[in-house]
Amino acid sequence: MEKKDFISEMNVEISKVITYKKPCVIALSGYAFSGKTEIARTLSKELGIFLLSNDYVRNYYYQFTKDYSEKKRLEIEDKVSSINNLRLRTLIFSRTSFVYDRDFNLEKDFNRLDILLQILRMRLIKIKVNSTDYHNLSEISSIVMDYDKVYKGVIGDKVEYQSSFDEETYYQIKTRKPPYFT
Repeated sequence: MEKKDFISEMNVEISKVITYKKPCVIALSGYAFSGKTEIARTLSKELGIFLLSNDYVRNYYYQFTKDYSEKKRLEIEDKVSSINNLRLRTLIFSRTSFVYDRDFNLEKDFNRLDILLQILRMRLIKIKVNSTDYHNLSEISSIVMDYDKVYKGVIGDKVEYQSSFDEETYYQIKTRKPPYFT
């Protein structure tokens, strides 16, 4: 597996973001395959803001493994969390507007971000994406893995590594990560 420099890649993209008088962060919440990523891509293109995707880093690492055990999942999640926290800080402290394609499922995570943004006088906009299990499962079943697909016009994480999984895994994820926003 090649070592990817997510921060250098990100810094090139930051220069493309439209500068707003009061930078904003748009945070999304919703179940797996509810449409969060599609909304995030649209917002990035239409508003000229950075797309920061939790899935981008996570699925980058999953493409190099055949081990889907709980131990491996936790190992990848730790690595992803570390990288994405650094990427998040890079955007916030450079006062770059962005849409955060990450499911906020813990109140403490959201509150931490909210407090930091208030201190830095950045606006926080939260969007909850409502969907049904039927919709989400039909979206999951239609996935075709393409590690090279690039979404034109998106600033930031414009490559989407997306993997399919079964219905049982969907319900495990849903139980483990209920959306926070009400």
